[in-house]
Amino acid sequence: MSESWTQKAAELICVGVRHTTLDDEALRLIDRGVSGVLVYETKFAGPAEAFELIRSIKERAGRPIFVAIDHEGGDRCRLQRGFTRFPPLRELGLTGDAEYAHEVGRV
Repeated sequence: MSESWTQKAAELICVGVRHTTLDDEALRLIDRGVSGVLVYETKFAGPAEAFELIRSIKERAGRPIFVAIDHEGGDRCRLQRGFTRFPPLRELGLTGDAEYAHEVGRV
């Protein structure tokens, strides 16, 4: 077996980052082989800043890695200026407009 049990365990974990750049702890965990990174408590200045963080995560990992953003709309809207805004899913469902929901999903 070429991988250690700690490497195998790391592959089951998705870790969080709170900043627009990777700190030492995030770098260490990516190096250990985590399968994903969740960006939270971060409001980006614009698309370029979000792109740079995601690029740095993927470059550091040197392998496919899952990147997610805690983005629920309202107070938890991480992607604001320069991003397409969608209504919260609850509001979308309350419209009862299936075509509108389909279009939001397509976008």
